[in-house]
Amino acid sequence: MHGDLTVAESPQKAAASMEAVDVEAGEYEAIFDDSGVLYEPAVDGRKVARLLPTENRDYEDLVARLNAYGERAGLALPVGDPDLPVFAARCIAERAWQRRWPKRPGWLSRRLHDSGPPRFDNT
Repeated sequence: MHGDLTVAESPQKAAASMEAVDVEAGEYEAIFDDSGVLYEPAVDGRKVARLLPTENRDYEDLVARLNAYGERAGLALPVGDPDLPVFAARCIAERAWQRRWPKRPGWLSRRLHDSGPPRFDNT
């Protein structure tokens, strides 16, 4: 769906959540890190998704996409804050964690979702 947004702690974790068939179909419109570096999705010979950093950086587009998503999702994001990407990632991850399924039994939830939402820092 256009405008969907997913966050991950690292490019490696983001790639691990991607399906090769979706990468090959061009399902991913834009992939950024928190500084605005764009990543190119690719599929290797074993049909494993990978994210390759490009030379392109578009922090303004990243911020615009985060603000648009925040408005659609009803998130109060701090406009003009230089930590907006990390703050938004925390909010989105927390919301996804609260809506996760299954929550019970606990062992299955932990196996599928870990023991809490992803952690993001500014480093």
